[in-house]
Amino acid sequence: LSSSSAASDVYKRQGVGELQQGAIGYIRAIALLDKASRSGAQLGARGTALLVGCHRDFAVLLHELGRPADAAKQWSAALHVVERASAAAPRAASSSSSSGGGGGGGTARSPKPGLAPPPLSAEQCELMLGLADALLGSADGACRARQLALDALDARTAQLGARHPATAAAAYELSRIERARAAAAQRTAPAGACLLYTSPSPRDGL
Repeated sequence: LSSSSAASDVYKRQGVGELQQGAIGYIRAIALLDKASRSGAQLGARGTALLVGCHRDFAVLLHELGRPADAAKQWSAALHVVERASAAAPRAASSSSSSGGGGGGGTARSPKPGLAPPPLSAEQCELMLGLADALLGSADGACRARQLALDALDARTAQLGARHPATAAAAYELSRIERARAAAAQRTAPAGACLLYTSPSPRDGL
């Protein structure tokens, strides 16, 4: 893939501190992969991983450049790619099983309505926490950041257990978001909202 060489060039530029040039390289690599995907070409596991990696690393670079809103867009794009790939996998498996003949007339079964969505993958949890961190930089993103961190924590607790380091990392991220929300609420509180009530003193003659 020509996008592989584009991504490789980005990593080299980041290594020598050329962040702006690195951003241009990521845009180029992502555009090449997106064009291949829209043209109907199958990216495959390698191409999908490369596209997710480009979005993720571009998000980190944008964060370093002080552009949290743009970083959030890249985290969201990476999540979309992962979710699209995970949704396509069951359809491909169903299609291959139905085309193989066998009993039942070879009709593929559609998913039953009301079924719970599949559990979040480790990669999805990582991307959700990255998106949560980026959303903290926006004025109205704190509530969504909290929900993303909470979902990632619940998924890691269920899959890995409460004592796993990855679960602890998600718990820390959630607590950091809660502290940031509390600090923001305190800063925006109306003047005098936190004044303490003091009872009259006997010296006041009351």
